Amino acid sequence: QRFQNAVLSLTSSFTPTLLNEGHFSYSRTVNRTQGQNTGNPIAAQSEIPFAPSSGINSGFPESIAIGTSALSGLSEGQPWFLTVNTFQWYDGITWIHGKHTMKAGVDIRRIRADAFIATHQNNAYTFSGQFTGDGFSDFLLGIPSTEFLVLDTNQQGRFRTTSQAYYVLDDWKISPSLTLNIGLRYEYYAPPRELSGLTPLFDSALGGLRYPKQNTTALPWYQANRPDLPVAQLDRETQYTPDKNNFAPRIGLAWRPLKNEKTVVRAGYG
Repeated sequence: QRFQNAVLSLTSSFTPTLLNEGHFSYSRTVNRTQGQNTGNPIAAQSEIPFAPSSGINSGFPESIAIGTSALSGLSEGQPWFLTVNTFQWYDGITWIHGKHTMKAGVDIRRIRADAFIATHQNNAYTFSGQFTGDGFSDFLLGIPSTEFLVLDTNQQGRFRTTSQAYYVLDDWKISPSLTLNIGLRYEYYAPPRELSGLTPLFDSALGGLRYPKQNTTALPWYQANRPDLPVAQLDRETQYTPDKNNFAPRIGLAWRPLKNEKTVVRAGYG
């Protein structure tokens, strides 16, 4: 795992009462996890069905579970690669005018996540012993009680999303003993978009999967290989629709009822 960060900031004082702060930041997180036999097609060489014969997907079976036996089984982690790049643009302004100290700003973040996760890629098997009474005997005979087969190699998921936040705040010094804070923040989080539309949703009304509309390969594959299964496309490029009503008002006050520094009453909501 590796982390990288870079920040560029600029603070500008235009007048004694007008200040602007802006910065651009970039962060990168890289996660790499894989088994010791990743890239070595042991499963394919053992003639395990559908096991990849080359590339990063090839390797040892994910799991060979053995029950009712002195042997507990074998397993190996499959590749799990995740790289996240985050770009942030922020700008905030502060303006002092009379009894008011007003602040406003915008925070925009662009997130690019590329995920390659070879879950179950070289299949998983369970030998429970239901056929011979001993799991290892079932294993030697090659008759698993359950098996998890992956028919095709996993593809890289490339997810993109943008979040936006805007705020305005006013600190109003009504009197020497009373200050009122009023503000409003709005946030919008765009649903992640997978560039190839590889991630479907299950539609209970359809009784099958619906793929994002940018996916051009899923429907032809099902029609050619599994025409018995219901499958369709969504009318959008994301799994779910966005929530656009994320307004967050806030109000607070600080009051010194005794006109001294020893007693201050504070209240707030937001």
